[in-house]
Amino acid sequence: MKLLPLIAALALTASAQNLEKYCNAKYAYCVSYPATLLEPQGEPDAADGQKFISKDKSIVLTVWGSLNALDEKLPAAYESTVAAFEKEGAKVTYKLLRPPWFVASGTTAKGQIFYRKTFLVDNTFKTLLLTYPASRKTELDQLVGKVVTSFR
Repeated sequence: MKLLPLIAALALTASAQNLEKYCNAKYAYCVSYPATLLEPQGEPDAADGQKFISKDKSIVLTVWGSLNALDEKLPAAYESTVAAFEKEGAKVTYKLLRPPWFVASGTTAKGQIFYRKTFLVDNTFKTLLLTYPASRKTELDQLVGKVVTSFR
């Protein structure tokens, strides 16, 4: 019985080493994702990003870009993002504004962990949103760190 967590950890370590890169030409950003864990869903017609979903649909990575058409300042985008999560019933447990980016993380009303990072560069927002079960936090922490730090 104790072998199952070890096997899962080894499988995750192997998947973390098998990162593939997705780059978006329209908004000039890239992110690495574990190809053995997440399946790319394809870019929409707008070519602004992509969603990656685990086979069991419990882990979702979404990346997208958008023009800052309203000329919103980064602190305002940060505050509105945190407020939107809280309005949806999420508990924001970590937030940081460090231009040219901000982060908001916590737990959704449904018990999922969320991590959102948004850059504002050249009047363009570039955003990563990752959600996964809180029950898999320990297992996924290292992998989440690799995905998030690869986002540029």
